[in-house]
Amino acid sequence: MLQTQCAIYNLGVYLVMEQARQKRFCCLTPRAACTWIAAFLLLYGLGLIGLHLEHLERYQRTAFFAAMGLACFFNFARNRTFHCFITGPFFLLVALALALQTRGVLKLSATALWATVFVVVGIAFLLERRFAGGSADVR
Repeated sequence: MLQTQCAIYNLGVYLVMEQARQKRFCCLTPRAACTWIAAFLLLYGLGLIGLHLEHLERYQRTAFFAAMGLACFFNFARNRTFHCFITGPFFLLVALALALQTRGVLKLSATALWATVFVVVGIAFLLERRFAGGSADVR
């Protein structure tokens, strides 16, 4: 079972890197940034309204990172921005970790969390600069 999971993971990594090598991903453009901002604001606003209606205001940080992750998925699907391929799942994992922390299941250091977020986002943009090419506006 573990070998199958590793093989699937390796195949996924290979396919992503092959697409990156062929420049099928794009770098951040003003259009892609506007798409992400609009999606984030809509999703975060809806999340905050839902949290307020359910009296779950303590989950605001979770909603923030979940909205960022979902906006990255939307932006990746629409504009093929490479960094969103990395940061989307990462932000959703951070949202899950924050939800578990808020629930009392997990203990997180705010300093370590934010440092990790900045490092991963920075690496994502560096990888985008290295592997992605072209303009997202043609799609």
